[in-house]
Amino acid sequence: MTFTNAQKVNIRRHCGYPAYAGYGWVFEQDYATLELRMNTMDTDETSQALTLLTSCDNAETAWLAVTTDLDTAEAAVWKRNPLQRQELKQQLRDCRKALCDFIGVKLGRALRSGASVVRT
Repeated sequence: MTFTNAQKVNIRRHCGYPAYAGYGWVFEQDYATLELRMNTMDTDETSQALTLLTSCDNAETAWLAVTTDLDTAEAAVWKRNPLQRQELKQQLRDCRKALCDFIGVKLGRALRSGASVVRT
């Protein structure tokens, strides 16, 4: 079993790596490692990576969805959890780290503290 192109895009994104953009950026060791591992995983490894990818997608969706309630602190008996957005963002970070750890790559530049995605 191999990853579809869309799955590879999401894996790169969740791991904090820039778009492949047809050039591959393979001269960066971490990026090259990610590409090699995605292209050589066996069926069981691919299945496990897809499970982790789904968890990342779900955590991201939950984190983005909570922003719709930021303007309301309380409505009838409902009260917003002021820590919910922060907690969901941490859950998303944890999912992304778990995906990187499973694949065996460092968090990409986009996920490192104070980092920006630049081409070196």
